[in-house]
Amino acid sequence: ALAVVGNAGNFHAWNVAELTTGVGNWGGTFTAGQTGWKAGDANYGVGTPGNIESIVTVASHRSAFLMPNGMPYGGEISSYSSRGNIINGRQKPDLSAPGQSIVAALSSFTDGYTGIYSASTEFNGRTYRFVALSGTSMSSPFVAGVVALMLQANPYLTPVQVREILMETARQDEYTEESGTVRFGAGKVDAQAAVKKALEYTGIHDFQPVNFQLHIYPNPASQTLYITSTSSFNNLEMKVCDLSGRVIAQQNVNSGVTILDVAAYAPGCYLLKISDGKEIIVKKWIKH
Repeated sequence: ALAVVGNAGNFHAWNVAELTTGVGNWGGTFTAGQTGWKAGDANYGVGTPGNIESIVTVASHRSAFLMPNGMPYGGEISSYSSRGNIINGRQKPDLSAPGQSIVAALSSFTDGYTGIYSASTEFNGRTYRFVALSGTSMSSPFVAGVVALMLQANPYLTPVQVREILMETARQDEYTEESGTVRFGAGKVDAQAAVKKALEYTGIHDFQPVNFQLHIYPNPASQTLYITSTSSFNNLEMKVCDLSGRVIAQQNVNSGVTILDVAAYAPGCYLLKISDGKEIIVKKWIKH
Protein backbone atom coordinates (compact mmCIF):
# COMPACT_ATOMS: atom_id res chain seq x y z
CA ALA A 1 0.00 0.00 0.00
CA LEU A 2 1.06 3.58 -0.66
CA ALA A 3 0.13 6.41 1.71
CA VAL A 4 1.21 10.04 1.37
CA VAL A 5 0.83 12.51 4.26
CA GLY A 6 0.90 16.27 3.82
CA ASN A 7 -0.94 19.43 4.83
CA ALA A 8 -0.84 20.98 1.34
CA GLY A 9 0.62 20.64 -2.13
CA ASN A 10 0.51 18.10 -4.93
CA PHE A 11 1.93 14.60 -5.06
CA HIS A 12 2.38 12.70 -8.32
CA ALA A 13 2.42 8.92 -8.61
CA TRP A 14 1.47 6.59 -11.41
CA ASN A 15 -0.69 3.52 -11.08
CA VAL A 16 0.28 1.16 -13.90
CA ALA A 17 -2.21 -1.46 -15.04
CA GLU A 18 -0.38 -4.34 -16.74
CA LEU A 19 -2.80 -6.29 -18.86
CA THR A 20 -2.68 -9.95 -19.86
CA THR A 21 -2.39 -8.81 -23.47
CA GLY A 22 1.12 -7.50 -22.77
CA VAL A 23 0.20 -3.82 -22.73
CA GLY A 24 -0.44 -1.40 -19.89
CA ASN A 25 -2.03 1.90 -18.99
CA TRP A 26 -0.60 4.70 -16.88
CA GLY A 27 -4.01 6.16 -16.17
CA GLY A 28 -5.15 4.04 -13.25
CA THR A 29 -6.85 5.82 -10.35
CA PHE A 30 -5.99 5.66 -6.64
CA THR A 31 -8.64 4.87 -4.05
CA ALA A 32 -8.96 6.28 -0.53
CA GLY A 33 -8.36 3.37 1.84
CA GLN A 34 -9.74 4.96 4.99
CA THR A 35 -12.21 7.59 6.09
CA GLY A 36 -10.76 11.07 5.74
CA TRP A 37 -8.23 10.05 3.11
CA LYS A 38 -8.34 11.65 -0.32
CA ALA A 39 -8.40 9.50 -3.42
CA GLY A 40 -5.96 10.23 -6.22
CA ASP A 41 -7.04 11.01 -9.77
CA ALA A 42 -5.87 9.68 -13.14
CA ASN A 43 -4.57 13.02 -14.45
CA TYR A 44 -0.96 13.44 -15.65
CA GLY A 45 -1.13 9.88 -16.90
CA VAL A 46 0.47 10.29 -20.34
CA GLY A 47 3.65 8.20 -20.23
CA THR A 48 6.73 7.66 -22.38
CA PRO A 49 7.03 8.23 -25.28
CA GLY A 50 3.80 10.25 -25.38
CA ASN A 51 5.16 12.83 -22.92
CA ILE A 52 7.95 13.93 -25.29
CA GLU A 53 7.37 17.52 -26.38
CA SER A 54 8.39 17.20 -30.03
CA ILE A 55 6.20 14.24 -30.98
CA VAL A 56 2.50 14.11 -31.80
CA THR A 57 0.65 12.39 -28.96
CA VAL A 58 -2.71 10.95 -30.00
CA ALA A 59 -5.60 10.12 -27.70
CA SER A 60 -8.32 7.63 -28.65
CA HIS A 61 -12.04 8.23 -29.09
CA ARG A 62 -14.90 6.12 -30.39
CA SER A 63 -15.96 6.85 -33.96
CA ALA A 64 -19.33 8.60 -34.23
CA PHE A 65 -22.00 7.35 -36.61
CA LEU A 66 -25.75 7.16 -37.05
CA MET A 67 -27.61 4.03 -35.94
CA PRO A 68 -30.10 2.43 -38.37
CA ASN A 69 -32.86 4.25 -36.49
CA GLY A 70 -31.17 7.58 -37.17
CA MET A 71 -29.87 8.06 -33.63
CA PRO A 72 -26.25 9.24 -33.22
CA TYR A 73 -23.83 6.89 -31.47
CA GLY A 74 -20.20 7.24 -30.36
CA GLY A 75 -17.85 10.18 -30.30
CA GLU A 76 -16.82 9.92 -26.64
CA ILE A 77 -13.26 9.50 -25.39
CA SER A 78 -12.11 5.92 -24.93
CA SER A 79 -11.97 4.84 -21.29
CA TYR A 80 -8.42 3.54 -21.68
CA SER A 81 -7.05 6.74 -23.23
CA SER A 82 -4.65 8.30 -20.71
CA ARG A 83 -5.37 11.70 -19.23
CA GLY A 84 -3.06 14.70 -19.62
CA ASN A 85 -1.33 16.93 -19.00
CA ILE A 86 2.27 15.92 -18.45
CA ILE A 87 3.98 16.64 -15.16
CA ASN A 88 5.48 20.01 -16.23
CA GLY A 89 2.00 21.27 -17.16
CA ARG A 90 2.46 21.05 -20.93
CA GLN A 91 -0.64 20.02 -22.87
CA LYS A 92 -0.69 16.36 -23.80
CA PRO A 93 -2.26 14.64 -25.64
CA ASP A 94 -2.01 16.89 -28.71
CA LEU A 95 -5.24 15.68 -30.32
CA SER A 96 -7.37 12.56 -30.64
CA ALA A 97 -8.40 10.16 -33.40
CA PRO A 98 -10.66 7.11 -33.76
CA GLY A 99 -9.06 4.24 -31.88
CA GLN A 100 -11.88 2.02 -30.67
CA SER A 101 -12.96 -1.12 -32.56
CA ILE A 102 -11.00 -0.09 -35.65
CA VAL A 103 -10.99 -2.78 -38.35
CA ALA A 104 -7.49 -3.16 -39.80
CA ALA A 105 -5.40 -5.67 -41.73
CA LEU A 106 -3.67 -8.45 -39.78
CA SER A 107 -0.37 -9.82 -41.05
CA SER A 108 -0.90 -13.06 -42.94
CA PHE A 109 2.11 -14.48 -41.06
CA THR A 110 0.54 -13.92 -37.63
CA ASP A 111 -0.13 -17.23 -35.88
CA GLY A 112 -0.82 -16.08 -32.31
CA TYR A 113 -4.09 -14.17 -32.74
CA THR A 114 -7.02 -15.97 -31.09
CA GLY A 115 -9.70 -13.29 -31.45
CA ILE A 116 -12.59 -12.97 -33.87
CA TYR A 117 -11.89 -12.01 -37.47
CA SER A 118 -14.03 -9.26 -38.96
CA ALA A 119 -13.41 -10.42 -42.52
CA SER A 120 -10.95 -12.40 -44.64
CA THR A 121 -9.98 -12.74 -48.28
CA GLU A 122 -7.85 -15.13 -50.35
CA PHE A 123 -5.09 -13.91 -52.67
CA ASN A 124 -2.39 -15.95 -54.39
CA GLY A 125 -2.92 -18.89 -52.08
CA ARG A 126 -2.70 -16.91 -48.83
CA THR A 127 -5.45 -15.87 -46.45
CA TYR A 128 -5.54 -12.21 -45.45
CA ARG A 129 -7.64 -11.36 -42.41
CA PHE A 130 -9.01 -8.19 -40.88
CA VAL A 131 -9.68 -7.69 -37.19
CA ALA A 132 -11.23 -5.02 -34.97
CA LEU A 133 -8.68 -3.68 -32.49
CA SER A 134 -8.76 -0.90 -29.91
CA GLY A 135 -6.19 1.36 -28.30
CA THR A 136 -4.06 4.40 -28.93
CA SER A 137 -2.05 1.96 -31.05
CA MET A 138 -4.93 2.34 -33.51
CA SER A 139 -5.55 6.08 -33.18
CA SER A 140 -1.85 6.92 -33.67
CA PRO A 141 -1.55 5.28 -37.12
CA PHE A 142 -4.83 6.98 -38.02
CA VAL A 143 -3.09 10.33 -37.55
CA ALA A 144 0.04 9.02 -39.29
CA GLY A 145 -2.16 8.39 -42.34
CA VAL A 146 -3.44 11.97 -42.19
CA VAL A 147 0.17 13.20 -42.01
CA ALA A 148 0.99 11.13 -45.10
CA LEU A 149 -1.81 12.93 -46.97
CA MET A 150 -0.51 16.29 -45.74
CA LEU A 151 3.00 15.52 -46.97
CA GLN A 152 1.62 14.33 -50.29
CA ALA A 153 -0.07 17.70 -50.64
CA ASN A 154 3.00 19.61 -49.42
CA PRO A 155 6.21 17.53 -49.21
CA TYR A 156 8.14 20.47 -47.77
CA LEU A 157 6.46 20.71 -44.37
CA THR A 158 8.71 20.57 -41.33
CA PRO A 159 7.82 18.25 -38.43
CA VAL A 160 6.95 21.30 -36.32
CA GLN A 161 4.58 22.58 -39.02
CA VAL A 162 2.90 19.17 -39.28
CA ARG A 163 2.17 19.17 -35.55
CA GLU A 164 0.95 22.78 -35.62
CA ILE A 165 -1.42 22.11 -38.52
CA LEU A 166 -2.89 19.01 -36.90
CA MET A 167 -3.65 20.94 -33.72
CA GLU A 168 -4.87 24.12 -35.45
CA THR A 169 -7.36 22.21 -37.60
CA ALA A 170 -8.61 19.77 -34.95
CA ARG A 171 -12.38 19.95 -34.72
CA GLN A 172 -14.56 20.46 -31.65
CA ASP A 173 -17.86 18.91 -30.63
CA GLU A 174 -19.90 18.34 -27.49
CA TYR A 175 -17.51 15.64 -26.28
CA THR A 176 -14.35 17.74 -26.59
CA GLU A 177 -16.11 20.61 -24.85
CA GLU A 178 -17.23 18.34 -22.02
CA SER A 179 -13.95 16.47 -21.44
CA GLY A 180 -11.50 19.23 -22.36
CA THR A 181 -7.85 19.20 -23.35
CA VAL A 182 -6.75 16.67 -20.71
CA ARG A 183 -8.62 14.00 -22.68
CA PHE A 184 -8.82 15.28 -26.28
CA GLY A 185 -5.93 17.75 -26.51
CA ALA A 186 -6.66 20.32 -29.21
CA GLY A 187 -9.64 18.27 -30.41
CA LYS A 188 -10.43 15.54 -32.92
CA VAL A 189 -8.27 15.15 -36.00
CA ASP A 190 -9.82 16.62 -39.17
CA ALA A 191 -8.10 15.09 -42.22
CA GLN A 192 -9.65 17.36 -44.85
CA ALA A 193 -8.96 20.56 -42.92
CA ALA A 194 -5.38 19.47 -42.18
CA VAL A 195 -4.59 18.73 -45.85
CA LYS A 196 -6.09 22.04 -46.98
CA LYS A 197 -4.11 23.91 -44.32
CA ALA A 198 -0.92 22.14 -45.38
CA LEU A 199 -1.16 23.79 -48.80
CA GLU A 200 -0.92 27.22 -47.15
CA TYR A 201 2.47 26.55 -45.54
CA THR A 202 5.97 27.03 -46.95
CA GLY A 203 8.19 24.29 -45.63
CA ILE A 204 11.56 22.75 -46.45
CA HIS A 205 12.28 23.29 -50.14
CA ASP A 206 15.78 22.75 -51.49
CA PHE A 207 15.68 25.15 -54.43
CA GLN A 208 17.96 27.82 -55.86
CA PRO A 209 16.33 31.26 -56.19
CA VAL A 210 17.45 33.50 -59.05
CA ASN A 211 18.93 36.34 -56.98
CA PHE A 212 21.77 34.44 -55.31
CA GLN A 213 23.48 31.05 -55.58
CA LEU A 214 25.14 29.22 -52.70
CA HIS A 215 27.16 26.05 -52.26
CA ILE A 216 28.23 24.24 -49.10
CA TYR A 217 31.17 21.89 -48.49
CA PRO A 218 32.28 19.51 -47.19
CA ASN A 219 29.08 17.55 -46.68
CA PRO A 220 29.18 15.63 -44.35
CA ALA A 221 31.27 17.98 -42.20
CA SER A 222 33.01 17.36 -38.88
CA GLN A 223 34.74 20.62 -37.92
CA THR A 224 34.02 23.40 -40.40
CA LEU A 225 31.31 24.02 -42.99
CA TYR A 226 32.03 26.47 -45.81
CA ILE A 227 29.25 28.44 -47.53
CA THR A 228 30.48 29.87 -50.84
CA SER A 229 28.97 32.05 -53.55
CA THR A 230 30.06 34.02 -56.61
CA SER A 231 26.94 36.19 -56.40
CA SER A 232 27.14 39.72 -55.01
CA PHE A 233 25.21 40.26 -51.77
CA ASN A 234 25.69 41.29 -48.16
CA ASN A 235 24.34 40.17 -44.80
CA LEU A 236 21.97 37.38 -45.76
CA GLU A 237 20.32 35.84 -42.73
CA MET A 238 21.39 32.23 -42.10
CA LYS A 239 19.69 29.98 -39.55
CA VAL A 240 20.93 26.54 -38.59
CA CYS A 241 17.99 24.28 -37.72
CA ASP A 242 17.53 20.71 -36.63
CA LEU A 243 15.01 18.51 -38.41
CA SER A 244 12.22 19.53 -36.03
CA GLY A 245 12.61 23.12 -37.29
CA ARG A 246 14.19 24.41 -34.06
CA VAL A 247 16.74 27.19 -34.67
CA ILE A 248 20.00 26.29 -32.89
CA ALA A 249 22.34 28.93 -34.37
CA GLN A 250 22.18 32.09 -36.47
CA GLN A 251 24.68 34.30 -38.31
CA ASN A 252 25.03 36.39 -41.47
CA VAL A 253 26.31 35.20 -44.85
CA ASN A 254 28.22 37.42 -47.28
CA SER A 255 29.60 37.04 -50.80
CA GLY A 256 32.66 34.84 -51.16
CA VAL A 257 33.24 32.38 -48.32
CA THR A 258 31.44 32.21 -44.99
CA ILE A 259 32.76 29.82 -42.35
CA LEU A 260 30.46 27.95 -39.95
CA ASP A 261 32.13 26.23 -37.00
CA VAL A 262 30.27 22.93 -36.47
CA ALA A 263 32.77 21.16 -34.20
CA ALA A 264 30.47 21.33 -31.17
CA TYR A 265 27.37 20.12 -33.02
CA ALA A 266 25.99 16.69 -32.16
CA PRO A 267 26.16 14.16 -35.01
CA GLY A 268 23.06 14.20 -37.16
CA CYS A 269 21.24 15.92 -40.00
CA TYR A 270 20.77 19.71 -40.05
CA LEU A 271 19.31 22.42 -42.27
CA LEU A 272 20.77 25.75 -43.36
CA LYS A 273 18.05 28.31 -44.09
CA ILE A 274 19.52 31.34 -45.88
CA SER A 275 17.26 34.24 -46.85
CA ASP A 276 17.48 37.72 -48.32
CA GLY A 277 14.06 38.56 -46.92
CA LYS A 278 12.26 37.67 -50.13
CA GLU A 279 13.62 34.30 -51.17
CA ILE A 280 15.15 31.43 -49.28
CA ILE A 281 17.58 28.60 -49.87
CA VAL A 282 17.41 25.52 -47.67
CA LYS A 283 20.45 23.25 -47.67
CA LYS A 284 20.57 19.89 -45.93
CA TRP A 285 23.89 18.84 -44.40
CA ILE A 286 25.20 16.14 -42.08
CA LYS A 287 27.49 16.47 -39.09
CA HIS A 288 29.58 13.38 -38.40
